[in-house]
Amino acid sequence: MNELLELNQRLSYLQGEFVNEVIKRGFWGPSAFLEEKEITDLDEIIFLQKYLRHVSKQFRKVWMEEGYENYFEAREINKRNFRKHDQELTQIIKTKRSQL
Repeated sequence: MNELLELNQRLSYLQGEFVNEVIKRGFWGPSAFLEEKEITDLDEIIFLQKYLRHVSKQFRKVWMEEGYENYFEAREINKRNFRKHDQELTQIIKTKRSQL
């Protein structure tokens, strides 16, 4: 049971860290994050990508609402940060799958 709790804690931590880095740094390349956190498992990388997509989708719902003050800034953040990271993660996943 402790192993399951530790796994949950690790994955939750990685999700939060990854999204924080994407938002704070702009585009810096997820490969650096994966290397720094020693993430090599394909399933974990896919998990992070899906989580990033979910956060992006939820963020999009907020800034697309009528009257959102920072619409253009939010749109640029979404394009510059989330989309570029998603593209690089897609390439990393394709490369890993081809190595299997």
